[in-house]
Amino acid sequence: MRTMIAPSSSSLCQTPLHRTHDRLGARLRTVSGWAMPWSYVGEQAEHRAARHAAGILDLSHTGEVRVEGPGAAAALDGVLADRVSTLAVGRSGCSAIAGPDGGVIDGVLDEVVVHHVGEEEFLLVTSAASRERVAAELVLRCAGTGARVTDLSLDTALIAVLGPRAPEVLCHVVGSGPGIPAALGPAPGQTEPGGDVPDVLCGTGIVARLRCCAIVRATAAGHSVLLARTRRHGQDGFELFCGWEDAEDLWHTITSAATALPANQGDAADLAVLTPCGLGAHGLLRREANTSY
Repeated sequence: MRTMIAPSSSSLCQTPLHRTHDRLGARLRTVSGWAMPWSYVGEQAEHRAARHAAGILDLSHTGEVRVEGPGAAAALDGVLADRVSTLAVGRSGCSAIAGPDGGVIDGVLDEVVVHHVGEEEFLLVTSAASRERVAAELVLRCAGTGARVTDLSLDTALIAVLGPRAPEVLCHVVGSGPGIPAALGPAPGQTEPGGDVPDVLCGTGIVARLRCCAIVRATAAGHSVLLARTRRHGQDGFELFCGWEDAEDLWHTITSAATALPANQGDAADLAVLTPCGLGAHGLLRREANTSY
């Protein structure tokens, strides 16, 4: 696991995209011990870009905890407020860590996003502020259940691509992904999911058919990623979980792919196809949609 300097008043954690943000002239703010881009050209401009074209965000400060093994689903049913054992492979949901008495746990006030990524594997995503507390609680509460808990936060980067042109951008970046029926919407020409689902879909197919609140393993820019579709950021979009060391190349590939696309039309004609967005614009999008983080 990656060794990071613990946050202090004089030492902040940096995401693997810190140099990229520096080159782009990002204005940084401290968020839960991390030096994070707050804006590049202005919160309002970036908010508009994500609403009418596409925005790309670094969310690598969030926490990612894997729970796996034959007892994973049952163990999580005993920890979370919702029964994740009913969540199909390839689907995602939101829940919360509940205390043994069903109440709120000190230090864990945020929602937890639960991704069912494999038959006996779940990925839980939480805020940077709650990550250590969530990981510790899961280790404690899953002990003896047959479930293994691993905090992947400092080895995992998270890049989000949001907005109406996000699918168009990513279909030129995602190489392929598995055909998981629960994660996919109807094929072209169909009105309902169903029928034969191929074992593997090309990048264009997986991006176009990936349902909201769904996740699949995929390749993107030659890297192994988890590709999720979500509206929890206040805009329809995608999340790409990748290895820490792959983040810069993936960001560069995504932004390069966007430059090759046709320009925006109409009221968005003055916007770039893809605009780097900071946490200021991200917060505006979330508040509009009334999402918790």
